[in-house]
Amino acid sequence: LENELKKYNSITIFLKVDEDTVEGRILKSSEHRGSEYFESRGATSLERAQYYIEQQKSQVKRLSSSSIPYKIIDTTDHDYDRATKEVLEAIL
Repeated sequence: LENELKKYNSITIFLKVDEDTVEGRILKSSEHRGSEYFESRGATSLERAQYYIEQQKSQVKRLSSSSIPYKIIDTTDHDYDRATKEVLEAIL
């Protein structure tokens, strides 16, 4: 699959957040989605945060072993205008 994607000059864009903000984002998100949405990821907000932190680490590790170029964009600051510009710069 990667070889096929490389033919089209593909790039993977990964949006990440600082690990120390994950728990707060989960708590805020659960206000909108309901806490039931996250229950399968852990019993407490700390366990849920750890689940997502491990997922992010795993995905970054996979990116680093991919033959497809990638760009990691930090969205911790919620500056989506900047993030959008970074995406456009990467793909154009």
